[in-house]
Amino acid sequence: MLASEWRNGMDPAARQAIWQRIQGMAVAAGYEMKPPELLTNSRLSLEAAEFAKEAGGGEALRRARLSRIFYEGLNIGNQSVLADLAADVGLFARTT
Repeated sequence: MLASEWRNGMDPAARQAIWQRIQGMAVAAGYEMKPPELLTNSRLSLEAAEFAKEAGGGEALRRARLSRIFYEGLNIGNQSVLADLAADVGLFARTT
């Protein structure tokens, strides 16, 4: 589902207030966040997080996933995106 489709069913003022609050909290914590354009199925992402946790890279993968969602707008439900994330944080080497 596109985030814009989900957002269209929401009161614009409520949506704006929610994102202002979220972005304010992010700025206070030293992060930049953009509303995602795509709402993803994160089951694969959650499975990757469990693998990363067992391999000692859980925190690094968590941070990378959040960056990919809220800064880069990538689909963390996509296996190739997750493979790149895992490689970026040193969980395994890229093969291509």
